[in-house]
Amino acid sequence: MAYRPFAIRFFRKRSHVISAFSINTLHDIISDPHFGPHVKELTLVVMRSKYTGYEHVFGLREGGKEKEMYASDKKFVVSGLYGQLMKKIFIVAHSYGNNLAIGIEKLPGTAHGWFDVLDAEEKYPESYALARTLEAARRAGVSPPDFHVEIGADSDHMENTIMNHLGSQDDQSFNFSLRSGHTKVMYNHRQKTLKLFKYGAAVQDHFSALITRVVETLPAQMVIAKVEVNGFWLAGSNELTTNVLRPLLPQLESFELCSIYMLPMGTLSSIMKSLAEAPKLTRFVFSPDPSYRYHGGARERLEYEGNDLSSLLKDGAASLISKTIIWD
Repeated sequence: MAYRPFAIRFFRKRSHVISAFSINTLHDIISDPHFGPHVKELTLVVMRSKYTGYEHVFGLREGGKEKEMYASDKKFVVSGLYGQLMKKIFIVAHSYGNNLAIGIEKLPGTAHGWFDVLDAEEKYPESYALARTLEAARRAGVSPPDFHVEIGADSDHMENTIMNHLGSQDDQSFNFSLRSGHTKVMYNHRQKTLKLFKYGAAVQDHFSALITRVVETLPAQMVIAKVEVNGFWLAGSNELTTNVLRPLLPQLESFELCSIYMLPMGTLSSIMKSLAEAPKLTRFVFSPDPSYRYHGGARERLEYEGNDLSSLLKDGAASLISKTIIWD
């Protein structure tokens, strides 16, 4: 058992370029009875290659090994070999009782000399890699893997891939996180929680098409009982009510607005009126970001808990409207 601390530290989170060499290496690792059971998270990297001045460190110039090891391989994916290997990997992981958490990334340069592949023949979208990976999990007959992706230039295809996956699953027993620009959407099945994060918000936010599509897709497939909105600037916007709250009201049990940069009292009042129609709601929290001060905005923390919040929310909404009139 002396290997156990080493295995936990070096094999729990694996990162592999999508190439025949690297994915075969992953298969060897996960098939090892000592190290394989400790592999829990897997990041699959597309469009990554090796800096030409770095090859001497590992002595991999002979036999073309450096290309096999370091460059993402489009032919390996489209031929179906990648899917076959990933199917085996999912089956072995499942035999250990593990449901791998999957990440799909395109890594930029690092201190170790990596850079994006410039040859168009070596490129393929992250969405394609995600689709083939999820397909491999389905063919392996295992539970849908948790996954996290960052949506960039491939946003339309990636969103379509994700939405098709969400809509095709009968057992929605997985979690996911999606990041597009400064917006992150997270869903936790076990906690039935949808979280919306905004990073570095400096101007008024409009809810992106990504958030709208996720919310529209999920209620038909999964129960969302708790929503957390963090870090947004919501000046004069009703998009939160229209695109997030309204579809979720029948099942909503908790709603939190945390570290909100700016939210006019009139807009907060409108949100509270909508929440008063949620029959199962037992918790509402609003907390403004302490670093922002603005005329006419909601500044005081609000927190309501109880089995019947309808009247409290309606009274609170009316109080905010009266304060708005005084401010004006």
